[in-house]
Amino acid sequence: PQGRNRVEPFRLACEILARHRSPETPVGIVRHAYRTGQRVKLITLAGLPQTEVDMATIVIVGNSCTFVYEGKMVTPRGYAAKYALGETR
Repeated sequence: PQGRNRVEPFRLACEILARHRSPETPVGIVRHAYRTGQRVKLITLAGLPQTEVDMATIVIVGNSCTFVYEGKMVTPRGYAAKYALGETR
């Protein structure tokens, strides 16, 4: 986590992720999870270094299959070939 005096670890994490993931990779930012004032934001990996992150923030980085669907991050795992989103069976 990043704090007032702990900026370097977050910066390094962003650099490492940028080397291994597309800049368009979805990233979920959750601040004050399950507390009053909870905020959820979806961004891309390219915007992560400029995002305010502190000790009350959870950062969720998608993988190479993750995409955004109806405002939510979706990682299909092994089901992508089996089901289509929005399809009923």
